[in-house]
Amino acid sequence: MSAAGARDASAPGARTWLLALLLFAMTDPVYPLLVRGWSEWVTDFSEVNRARKAAWAGIYLVAAVATLLWREAAWRSLASHAWAPAALVWFGASALWAPDPMGSALGFAQFALLLGFGAAAGGRLGPLGVVQAVARAAWLALAAGLALAVLSPQHAFGQHVNAGAFRGVYVEKNQFAILLSLGVAAGAFEALARPGRARLWAGTAALVLALVAARSSIALLQAGLVAALAAGRTGLAGARFGGAALAAGALGAAVALVAGLPAALTALGEDPTLNGRTTLWAALWPDAAAAPWAGRGFSGYWDDAAEARLLAELGWNARGAHSGWLTALLFGGAVGAALWLLLWLGVARRAAAALAPGAPAGPAGLAALAAVHLLWSLFETTQLMQMNVHAAIAGLCLSLPSSGRAPRRIAAARAGARSRNSGLPIT
Repeated sequence: MSAAGARDASAPGARTWLLALLLFAMTDPVYPLLVRGWSEWVTDFSEVNRARKAAWAGIYLVAAVATLLWREAAWRSLASHAWAPAALVWFGASALWAPDPMGSALGFAQFALLLGFGAAAGGRLGPLGVVQAVARAAWLALAAGLALAVLSPQHAFGQHVNAGAFRGVYVEKNQFAILLSLGVAAGAFEALARPGRARLWAGTAALVLALVAARSSIALLQAGLVAALAAGRTGLAGARFGGAALAAGALGAAVALVAGLPAALTALGEDPTLNGRTTLWAALWPDAAAAPWAGRGFSGYWDDAAEARLLAELGWNARGAHSGWLTALLFGGAVGAALWLLLWLGVARRAAAALAPGAPAGPAGLAALAAVHLLWSLFETTQLMQMNVHAAIAGLCLSLPSSGRAPRRIAAARAGARSRNSGLPIT
């Protein structure tokens, strides 16, 4: 096969576009705008939630069918992580001690479906297919955001919350910025995997410009992280003194970030509390300490009483902890948070191996997505929430292949799949 034929063979297919469309739909793009008269100062979100639930009913149906069809891929992705079964069993069992066991069990089932769907899609499409799908989901969001900027700039650029920041078809700029930053990672590494595709670099540059317009300090930090990972991937880390240069650059960037963070936040229109995050974390910590070992059960904390108390204390509606790790502590206590941490340490170890110079390009791109996802989990309620794209992104990250020997049960599953696909016995 010619070089051009090889590049064409790596072009996104129908499954990749299906995943891209589903990921975009999962980010809650226009759903609040479906409610007539919506604006940022509305405090009754019942109509918004009804609109979301109607949209998510269709999303769950498609995800369930896809997961059923790709169930072997889901099993291979999840079972390759030693701590995944224990973590999922713990958070599922936490419904037993949640204030609303039925609601908690339903929330966990929704979360597990999204996680399983991501694992299935990642295992079925492969790392490069995942990278292509995430890049296209971000391009869809950017195109929709630009269209709304023309049709309704007061929504696209905010009214009272983060006024002037480009948020496209989303309620909050970070909803937009998260997908854009994932798209930057995906687009950059797809461009590295498919040389000669100038439009991939052009699309990635457009996403970076949109990130600047979104004025998200976290997302801009993500873009810098992607640039560093891409530099290592292209061989800088393997060059003479290249590793030392990367380490020195990373250290210098960290020092500059700490020293210049207050000024950067002010320039971006944010405040030193990271738009109220630090105040929220301080308000939530006593509740986490009240159930230190087992937590409040999956989704067990976010009831009407807790939201009312936080609204009275903070002056704004907090419907999430804005930290994936504090969420794990609230839901599953120290046990759940430890199991979740062990699971993601395994993912981080695979990502580090996949990002080494000379490693295959597809897994390197998926590893970059995992790095961006993990950094966002420090500042957003990611990974452990239902009706949330991040559960699917987490599942995609769990499909990252191991660079070492696969566990015996995974090797057996792969051998069985090869046997069924070929029709020949495996000897």
